Amino acid sequence: NKQNWLPHTDAVRMVVINWSRRPTYTIRMWLSLSATAPADGVKALVRFMRRWIDDCPCVNPHGYKKSCIASVAAGYQVEVVYMLKPGADRDEVRSEFFLVVFAVSRAPRLAPY
Repeated sequence: NKQNWLPHTDAVRMVVINWSRRPTYTIRMWLSLSATAPADGVKALVRFMRRWIDDCPCVNPHGYKKSCIASVAAGYQVEVVYMLKPGADRDEVRSEFFLVVFAVSRAPRLAPY
């Protein structure tokens, strides 16, 4: 939790929004892949994740979306971010994403792990 302190003179002129009551959620995940994984396979997996995000009916098509290799300091660190549509179950969508990505990542072109 973060706190922001504002003088009352400033706060009375502002519109306050309770972001915890938003009807939608942003999903942000970090996935770690072995440093021994083939670079072409990792690149293909990152592209597959982006296509999955783009094609998922529960993801807001106008929201922020990201699937990229964010770091290679200790293996491949892949960052994934997407925004859900209002009413979508974040746990269900996130679980489906993980299961599909896990199945695809086990393909021979990405071995060894």
